[in-house]
Formats: sequence, C-alpha cells, structure tokens
Amino acid sequence: MYKRYSVTFILCLLATTFVVQAQFSPFNPTIECVDDLTFNPGTLEYDPNPFVFTLRIANTTNDTIYDVNAFITLSDNFALADSGDTRRKDIGTNGILPPFVSGDQAPTITWNVRHKLKSRDDLIGEINVAIGGTRIGGRVYSAYAMHTIEIPKAGDPEWTVSCESDTPMLNEDSTDILPSPVTIRAKIVNSGLVEAEIQYAELFYNAANVDTLLTPKRIPLDQPLKPEDSIAVEWEVDFENRTQARNVRFTPVFLDDEDQTQSCEVRVDVPAVPMTFIGCIREFPDLIIYNDTTLQLEPNPFQVTAVLYTAGIQQTNVVLDLDIVDSFGPEIELDPTYPDNEIPRIIEELPLGDSVRVTWQFQISKPNTTGSNQPVEFYFFASSDQIPSPFGCQKTVMVEPGIPVSVAQPGSPADFTLRSVYPNPATSSITVPYSTSGNRALDISLYDSFGRAVRKIANPASNSGEHSVRIETHGLPPGMYFVVLRGDTERRVRGLLIE
Repeated sequence: MYKRYSVTFILCLLATTFVVQAQFSPFNPTIECVDDLTFNPGTLEYDPNPFVFTLRIANTTNDTIYDVNAFITLSDNFALADSGDTRRKDIGTNGILPPFVSGDQAPTITWNVRHKLKSRDDLIGEINVAIGGTRIGGRVYSAYAMHTIEIPKAGDPEWTVSCESDTPMLNEDSTDILPSPVTIRAKIVNSGLVEAEIQYAELFYNAANVDTLLTPKRIPLDQPLKPEDSIAVEWEVDFENRTQARNVRFTPVFLDDEDQTQSCEVRVDVPAVPMTFIGCIREFPDLIIYNDTTLQLEPNPFQVTAVLYTAGIQQTNVVLDLDIVDSFGPEIELDPTYPDNEIPRIIEELPLGDSVRVTWQFQISKPNTTGSNQPVEFYFFASSDQIPSPFGCQKTVMVEPGIPVSVAQPGSPADFTLRSVYPNPATSSITVPYSTSGNRALDISLYDSFGRAVRKIANPASNSGEHSVRIETHGLPPGMYFVVLRGDTERRVRGLLIE
C-alpha cells in the first residue's frame, strides 16, 4: 500500500493567465521517466539514482509561439543531481524559438534528479509539469502533465544511545561531595537509513537516593534527525551530605515519533560523607519492677548506655547531652556515687573510626505512686562544631507502681501468694507454686535483670486453692531473673538465678 507523497516537479511560465487541459494542450507534452525506484540492500541506495526526467513538446496551435521557458520546484526528498544544473529551463536562445510554428517539435528538455532522503514508508511520488509560451500580441498558451513514481521503503528508524556521568568524590577537607551538582549526560544518534524525530528525553532514577533534581525530569525536543545526526541532553542532580554511601542507577529514556523508547543506563557511586552521630541506647531496662517481697524497685539504681561513633573523620569537643522526662511517674536523678556521671558529657577527641561508650547511672529516689506503669523517656543528643545539626535517639523505660492501689487490711488474708520457685538456681526449667483464695485474673511473667519480659504465662489457673506452673528457661543467658505473679493491682515477686 503506497502513500501519496508530495514529490513535485513544476514548470511555470511567467505571466500565465489560464490553463489548458492536457488533451487540448497547445504543446502536446510527453514525458519519459522511470515509473518506480527499487532499494538495493547491498548498496543501501535507490536504483536508479540519479534518474533522468525528460520532457518533449510540440506546437499544436496555428500560432507561432515565443518565449518558451520553464521552472522546476523539488520537494525535500529530491534534488538536482548536477550542481551546475538550474531549475529554470529556457527553450532555444533566451527562451525564443525562431520560429516555433504549428507542427514544430521543440528541443528535448531533461533534468538529472536524485533521491536524497531514504523513505521509512512506501510512497507515491508525483511529478507535475507546467509548460507555456506567448505569441506576438501577448496571448498565453500553457499546459500541464503529471507523472508518478513509486518509492519503496528503505528501512525503519534505528537509534544508538549512550550515557555517562560525573564521578562524585569526597573532599576530605570540607567533607563535601564534588563536583556539585553531578551531571548526567545522554546522547542519541540516528544510526539508521531514514529520517526520524525524537519527541523528548526523560530521566528515571530512584528518587529516595537523589536529594534534588535541578533540571526538569522531562526535556521536550521535537527535533527531526537525519541519518548520523545526534542530540545530546544533560540533567543536574544534587546529593546532600549523608552518612551512607549510595549507588544510584540513572536511566535516560528517549521517545521517538513512533512512540518507541530508546534508553541507556549509568550508575553513580556516591561516597558517604563522614559524620559523627549517636547510636541508640545499647544497655537499659525495659521495665523496672516493684518487688513485693523486698518492697524495693529492681533494678535500682540502674544504668543506661549510649554509643557515640564516627563514620570517617576526626571530631573534637563532641558534646553528648541527655534529657529525661519523668513528670508523670517516679522521680529519677543521677546516682551521686557513680563516677563521671555529669550531664552533658564532653568527649575531647574522638579518633577516626573509633567509638565511645558513655554510661550514666540513675536511681529512683521517689517511687511511682500513680497505681499504673509510668514511662520515663531518655533523649540523647550529640553535637559538634563539624555537625550541622545534633543527632540523637530516644528510649522509654517503664516503671511499675511502688505502692499498690489496693492494700490488704492488717490481719486479712492475701488474695494470692507466690511461694518459692524451684529449682533455684535453675538450668532448663522451673516450677512456680502459688495459691489463691478466690477467683481473679492473674498472669505470671519472668523478667531479666534489665526489666525485660522474657517469658509469660497468660491466664494461669486462678480458682481458689494451690496451683503451680512450669516455665522453660532453656536458652536464657545466665544471670539474675525475677518471677512476677500479678493480679489486678497487686503483685508478688521472687528472685531466681539461672546458671
């Protein structure tokens, strides 16, 4: 199926005033030209190319015609094959045929034409010819003729895409990434035989790893490319200082006029920017329990530990600060017997790649009297001249009530009793005996020395009488533990050593 394409040869007379159809032509034009071109895949050229377009005319009027001349106009796909050839053709000397009388045959008019652009579709080329002349007295004679040439498809659009980027490096003196911004470059080359158009270029990447794209993501182009032509585009991206190295994949994509995408890929290794920052608390109790046997909070005093470390540069005068929020629960204060227990803590120098453990010891001077577990929040902050903003972390410790809401009256029997657990010390399991004088909701938990629940038995037997439960301790680290039997507002605690 051929498309009609505007391949047009037009020969025009000066001062033409009317048109005579070909069958009543005063010139009886005849054309000799190829009817179709073929595409040779071996030479990658059309055959024949160039080709000859020949026009012959005769005077079929009763007049003598003078000033016969012509002008040719070519479409973009065609050009005159001979650089010295002209589009205007004058028949005779200065366009005068002395005389061009009735029945005379004019000289042959020829043009050498070449097909300069290869087609991406099957086309029908049209050659339209206009000829004319004037006689004495100014009467104008003109005629038109048309010739078509089939032009086959030479191929489909083909592209070659390449991309590259800057290599970001770390400036160790300023701890900046250079160059900044980083440039991503992409280039597309028309590597086929036919002309095609690129509509736009667009950059795809992992947005979480790029802080700022300084160039529009999609760049409109709408640019036709002849074979071997190319387009180059650039994007600029900014990487802010981060403490972790990143490998970012950028994919520039070009869209052509057939809605086909062409892409390439470049990976950018972004170095880590060394910074000093604080790690979260490493040693702390999750829960501080109230021991009904000793009538003490355990553990008390207790310790919290933070880890301060660098990712690659030497820091000086690092300040580690600590805020405590305990307004709704017990009263927490620094243990005066613990050495170097100041807040804030100043580290004079933190060498490259080193870390420092900072520990404070606190004691609960006033118990939790609210009747429910209350949080104590610890906020750690590290700052330095070389840190643009403080780094920090937070941890919450829960403190059980030190005085039960409901206290048994003197002389009245307790609702439940926790007896001594056995074996104690234990290795693989323990038995927890207890008794209750009435039905009530109970639970039994095993806590380590940091106040973390490591085992729990929900809804044990709670009817009146003697009971016992078995708790597996296999796999627990050796150390001091606490068995807690808890009712609604009361609890019983027994100590346990695991070997």
